[in-house]
Amino acid sequence: MAGSVGIAVLTLLPDTPYPMWVRVEQAIQGVVLIALAWTLTRPAVRTHLRAVR
Repeated sequence: MAGSVGIAVLTLLPDTPYPMWVRVEQAIQGVVLIALAWTLTRPAVRTHLRAVR
């Protein structure tokens, strides 16, 4: 989750020295990280991973 917060800061702060295409790329990466975190913390996935061990 810390990665998503860091990416949000880089994307949303108005004074960052990055061009727009870098901000768009960072926003997409943040969405992917949030989706991954949501997917991996679902109860069905955790139950499946416990059963695999």
